[in-house]
Amino acid sequence: MIFIKFIGAIIILTGVIGLFVLGVGLITFLGYWNGNQLNTFPFNVVNPGYKSVLTLSAFTLVFIPITALVIFAIRVLFAHFEVSKTLYFGMLIIWLAGLGIGIYHVSKIGSEFNEEAKFSVKSNLKPSKSFYLKLNPFQFLAKEDSMDYNIDPNDFKGRIILNSRRGEFNLPRNVSFKIEKADIKTPVLIQEFSAKGPDFQTALENAQRAKHRYIQTDSLLLFDGNTHLQKGELWRDQNVDLILRIPTNTTLFIEGTLNRYLEDYSLWDCQPQNAKSDFLSEWIMTSNGLKCKNDSLYSQKRNTAEPLEQF
Repeated sequence: MIFIKFIGAIIILTGVIGLFVLGVGLITFLGYWNGNQLNTFPFNVVNPGYKSVLTLSAFTLVFIPITALVIFAIRVLFAHFEVSKTLYFGMLIIWLAGLGIGIYHVSKIGSEFNEEAKFSVKSNLKPSKSFYLKLNPFQFLAKEDSMDYNIDPNDFKGRIILNSRRGEFNLPRNVSFKIEKADIKTPVLIQEFSAKGPDFQTALENAQRAKHRYIQTDSLLLFDGNTHLQKGELWRDQNVDLILRIPTNTTLFIEGTLNRYLEDYSLWDCQPQNAKSDFLSEWIMTSNGLKCKNDSLYSQKRNTAEPLEQF
């Protein structure tokens, strides 16, 4: 009996602290939620008009069960403490209402992803016998973004460039990269943008507002690792597929950081063991597609490497 009361006391204490933290968290979160601080993924998936409603719904779904558990523990601890069934029934109704409202608004957000639209931008590149392909290490930040990097907003003037390998605003990976052989003299980069929306027209507009940057300096090509959304733009699965079309006998030096974006090829197959992420593997476009220039050398190293232990 003493042990049960001890457990009940712990539940009451923990529950009360939890309810207090929930209340403070709700007020704090609503302040940030309705400001500009939470315009990043995954918060930018939620429509602005749904933010407060979904927050209150989530709060209700957690607050009610904890309250019910605390009341039950009080009844166990104090035998003469009585709670009317009306209170329990009312709490159940509020909880079900919160659940229903949450499901309704989540389904409304889900309907924003019903249709997908695509469009492409074709750019001619400056011809070269060889290209160096690298991930762009620079990011352009707006004033609001400076807070994410602990930069004093009062000392932040205009836009800055930050040297960083970090993905932009923790967005999911939304860039893919293909390299194809083409019977052309001038290399071409095709950017195929896609996005989703409640209908095709809205999805197309979402795709058209997405931006992706590449920079060519002579034979050097720098690619951003993410699409860029405009300030306040909702995330609607904006993606860009990069297609680099080059003529045969073109040599490519590809940085290892691009491996996570590259399709159809693995840069690891053209690198020495334990190569650093910025290692430049050498490839050449043949009549049969892209081939590693030192494939025989690296294959021999891999074959002679010590085998991994089997578990």
